Amino acid sequence: MSESKSSTVAEKLKLCRGCTDDFYNHRGAAAGPCWSLKSARKVRRWKLGWWTSPTQPAAFEEVRTLSCHHEPGKYAFAEKLPPHAIDPIRLPKAVRQ
Repeated sequence: MSESKSSTVAEKLKLCRGCTDDFYNHRGAAAGPCWSLKSARKVRRWKLGWWTSPTQPAAFEEVRTLSCHHEPGKYAFAEKLPPHAIDPIRLPKAVRQ
């Protein structure tokens, strides 16, 4: 999956939603933003819910997120689509660019 070269802080903050460390982005100026935000890159990943069997159809969904994004206990994010994935949900071509 390709990474974008640059994006604004506002664009990155939108992609932080759901990440465990997004908590730090809402604590005010004294706490500062998440420590990963500055170096984070926009990437495409394959999202899989922890409750989902990875071999069922449409188990994997292609999403745009940040390279540091993680949601333990909710979703796993894979860089590459596994060979056993059946009928993955892909992003529209306009969004993939």
